[in-house]
Amino acid sequence: MNVLCRHCFHLFDFRRVGVLCRSRRCSNVLNTEGRRGPRFMLPDKERLWARHGQQLALDRSCPYCQERERLVPACPRCRHPLDADIGLVEDRIIGVLGARSSGKSHYLSALLHLLLRKEIGGEVWKVGMDREARQAAEKFFLHPLFDELEELPATSRGLGPELRLVLTHKGDGRRVLLVFRDLSGEEMADRNLLERVHFLRYAEGVVLLADPQALDDRGQPTGQGVVTCAQILENYRAVLETHPCRREEEELAVLPERKFLAVTVTKADLVLRSNKSFWSVDGQAHLEPGFWRARDAESLEVRTWLHKRLAAPDAFTQNVEEFADASYFFVSSFGYKYTPRPDRKLRKPPQPLRVHEPIFALLDRFTAEAGAPEAPRRGQEMRRRGRSPENEDVL
Repeated sequence: MNVLCRHCFHLFDFRRVGVLCRSRRCSNVLNTEGRRGPRFMLPDKERLWARHGQQLALDRSCPYCQERERLVPACPRCRHPLDADIGLVEDRIIGVLGARSSGKSHYLSALLHLLLRKEIGGEVWKVGMDREARQAAEKFFLHPLFDELEELPATSRGLGPELRLVLTHKGDGRRVLLVFRDLSGEEMADRNLLERVHFLRYAEGVVLLADPQALDDRGQPTGQGVVTCAQILENYRAVLETHPCRREEEELAVLPERKFLAVTVTKADLVLRSNKSFWSVDGQAHLEPGFWRARDAESLEVRTWLHKRLAAPDAFTQNVEEFADASYFFVSSFGYKYTPRPDRKLRKPPQPLRVHEPIFALLDRFTAEAGAPEAPRRGQEMRRRGRSPENEDVL
């Protein structure tokens, strides 16, 4: 069970979580680092586990001040408090990468529209969002695009608001926390700026948006070519591989080969006819187990189309396939061919097409991976990196 600290962006195994006491008596304690603050405890040492170490017993009294209802989970690195439901919801970080004008904000808006307003996937997943996050989603994404029918502005530098959404599986009760944050394409194009976006290191699933209008920079003057999805992916890989990894981080989807990549051609209404059979596929197919693998034919179709239009298709394909697993998608956030206007007004409401599929495909892949034997995949990863699994130290 992986947990992401929202304060220091440290991803850690739930079994390493700490506990703080927020009572007045424990508010000014000198800790092992020589700093004063709320008392920090280790659940193993203080016997604060319930249900065989699967859940924190936060309803117990503090072992020191004896006050009840004062215990909260905390990050083991920065020691800031975490959400009370930690351990009940597993963080699944899905990063959405793309160059400037590739459609990241519109993709996120269309996805939220389908999940929150259209209840896509509701037969299997129950969607939950707290009031503050829902208000932010409505204000910045849903209301401007779907109510005001206005094209979203370019994303400014820096991180946008954090939108947290919980999916609860209606069958087995499994809960997955999805966190979305909008990030400008300019930052992704600058390797130094991308290096500072720490949570992208820990993304198990990555949606790489490819704008069909900015795929090929052949013929552009030297130094003035558009930034392509291939360059964004190259930057991302470089950041991941130059980041010094601790051993425990290798197990938490830091390295490229630990990830799953959904290469997604946005604005596909510009390249596919509206009556093409691709758009009429069963809308609930994405909810069937094995969806990631079951769509191999469609994935190959998108891959072939993309391969013909990239400036360096072989290098891009090799870069993609060096990630642990990849699948390819066509999506349309508007659902019709859109020509930008000076007033940024849309001529009709957006009707998103298959925008949700990369996300549900990644969730399906996560589920399959959780039930798969670890040894074969780990051995394959180490061979890719020139290491022998036989000589690897055992934790």
